[in-house]
Amino acid sequence: MTNEIHARLPAGPWPPPRPEPITDPDIIDGYLEDASRMRGHASALYRPRNEHELAAILYHLDRERTPATIVAERTSTTGSSVPPGGAVVSVEKLGAFVGVSRSTRLARAGAGILLGTFQREVEARGLFYPPDPTSRNECTLGASVACNASGARTFKYGPTRAHVHRLRVVLPGGWLVDVHRGQVRAGERGAFQLVLPGGERRTIPCPSYPVPAVKHAAGYQVGPDRDLLDLFIGSEGTLGVIAEVEVRLLALPDKVLGVFATWPEPGLAVAFVKEARRRRSGGSVEPRCLEWFDEAALHLIAEFAPEHRFPSRARAAVFFEQECTDRDEEGLLEAWYDLLVETGALIDEPDGVIVADTAARRQLLYDLRHAVPAGVNERAARNGMPKVGTDLAVPDDALDAMMAAYDQAAGDVLGFLGPERAAEVLRAVSPVPAGADMAGARTIPASGSSDSGAGVADGRHIERSWDAQGLPRRFETVVFGHIGDNHVHVNFLPADDHALTVARYVYDALTDRAISLGGTVSAEHGIGKLKRRALLRLLGRPAVEQMIAVKRALDPRAILGPGNLFEPEWL
Repeated sequence: MTNEIHARLPAGPWPPPRPEPITDPDIIDGYLEDASRMRGHASALYRPRNEHELAAILYHLDRERTPATIVAERTSTTGSSVPPGGAVVSVEKLGAFVGVSRSTRLARAGAGILLGTFQREVEARGLFYPPDPTSRNECTLGASVACNASGARTFKYGPTRAHVHRLRVVLPGGWLVDVHRGQVRAGERGAFQLVLPGGERRTIPCPSYPVPAVKHAAGYQVGPDRDLLDLFIGSEGTLGVIAEVEVRLLALPDKVLGVFATWPEPGLAVAFVKEARRRRSGGSVEPRCLEWFDEAALHLIAEFAPEHRFPSRARAAVFFEQECTDRDEEGLLEAWYDLLVETGALIDEPDGVIVADTAARRQLLYDLRHAVPAGVNERAARNGMPKVGTDLAVPDDALDAMMAAYDQAAGDVLGFLGPERAAEVLRAVSPVPAGADMAGARTIPASGSSDSGAGVADGRHIERSWDAQGLPRRFETVVFGHIGDNHVHVNFLPADDHALTVARYVYDALTDRAISLGGTVSAEHGIGKLKRRALLRLLGRPAVEQMIAVKRALDPRAILGPGNLFEPEWL
């Protein structure tokens, strides 16, 4: 083990000739948006076909100080693949499946291969690669590493980081590094050493800031092993460009049971989740996922598959999976049955509990689950407004408090925001002259309580102004996601521009609530361009400065991923 990584030049002539970019605006136009619905601009597009072409592109872009946004299939929900100018570099053509070693249980592929395609190749050989983001059939393997993707099965297997064994990464300037798990660690020295061809050394500081003890995908991380490989995983295209990925595999499970269960009250479903986690630690059951669906999500599923009529009393549901063998299947089913009965699941009503014990029936449950995010996007499109979706996670002991905050945020907007934030919203949607009555609302306690008649009057003034502006007192929301990790997605569906402004303030308030409970601002989608201020609120300026020091060591001209993680002025 060492703290040094030696970069080398790729095979082929060097310095390389300058590659010709695509400049046709009609072609570039298809690379200016991602799933966040942000839109950017760029003057050039590159689509390298191999590692040498990628290195040549980065060599010249770095020399010319041209910003480069790295993209693939543009499934990001945070704007990370939206270019704010400069060039777009797409790795979509680096999609070769290299192979699988059954003896070492390692698989290699180019960064541009679709994740779902890669997994099917692996499973055809009797092996298993667990990460399962919703977009796995649309996103690439390299992108899933660049944002440390997770998904439902993260509850058992952890996010992408836990499975990456090796990366081939091209750095700005065209240098190539081959980073293996466990070979380059900072150790007690507190830094890594990058040795460039010709002998130049660069010191890469090892981040030392604490991060929340929850499912977390926000900023650079190295973990307790202080492994250089972990810096590139989740770096969102800001430190280098991943060209090839090698991951560790598991044995393909013999059998997987899928269960979709409903309850007449959300609190009973939450109690089921808590008890399932408790029994998991005791070994009586072992769910590989615990997925939440509120009543609105169940309605979306019913629209997608009207043949499934959930009980009219159903107010919440949980989808879970259990890996098993023929020997223990019956005992595990009995253990789950007992738990469903104990927590009041609608087990005796038609479609109150659906059990899938074959691949075809389990695929049906997957389809039902994935109908929800698709339905949310359709609702947002009908409204003509973007959704505002959370990606927050909290510790186990804060689950009840965070679920209560989600309920209040949707059903009692003014009560949740409090007078100070509500006054900020009013100033945002209808600016008032300095010194007007609304300015006094800034000093009202966030709890909304006040012992003075003036405070009550200001609160009433806020309510009258709120209603006069036609701002929503409640929101249409759809809540679903990874409740096993205390990480559900609350999707606000605003109906107009003012409601969108309110939803964004509510999102900020929920972010602050999660931070106060020991949680994170991003559990799986990363930071991109949309959550930079939230990252600063979570970790503080000293931690962000440590990240900037890492970026300066690997990307001294700051050409990669412009606008991702950091506000431009921070650099």
